[in-house]
Amino acid sequence: HWDMLGHARDTLGRAGAHWGHAGTCWGHAGTCWDTSEICQGHTGACWDMLGHAGTHQRYARDMLGTCWDTLGHAGTHQGYAWGTLGTCWDTLGTHWDMLGHARDTLGHAGAHW
Repeated sequence: HWDMLGHARDTLGRAGAHWGHAGTCWGHAGTCWDTSEICQGHTGACWDMLGHAGTHQRYARDMLGTCWDTLGHAGTHQGYAWGTLGTCWDTLGTHWDMLGHARDTLGHAGAHW
């Protein structure tokens, strides 16, 4: 919920910011979610630490439709976010390479599902 000046507000009109750790985000009940990288209210609107508006999923989209995961990786409009080296992360934090193969932190290939 936003007022005319672009400030985040809950249903009681209390002002909040949408900046994750740098501020606070308010849901319908005025609950503050500033301890997590993704700030999600009861409306399903979510914001990442960079202030990108998103959905009820764990990916936040900026104004250009670019998708960001909880680690701040820029991604696509699909359910995968891409890291700086072209690596892909799904909602569970699974690491995917450019060929769609799942990999762990040591670079071992995993199952693709």
